[in-house]
Amino acid sequence: MGSLRLNSGIHASDLIQVKYIDTDGQMVIITLTENKNKKLFELEFWKVDFNPLNKFPFPDEVEILLID
Repeated sequence: MGSLRLNSGIHASDLIQVKYIDTDGQMVIITLTENKNKKLFELEFWKVDFNPLNKFPFPDEVEILLID
């Protein structure tokens, strides 16, 4: 779990959100956000049980939850 800060500023909105199931059966939600200047802001990974990620998904392993 964690995030990768891509730019400075303040979170403005989510651009896309996807989910996948990690190898331990737990759901992981990945969110790409933008700042108030419409620049990529953060890539965030959140695992529902707060344990470390076991693997990163391949594109065909994610399900889109939100596209702005």
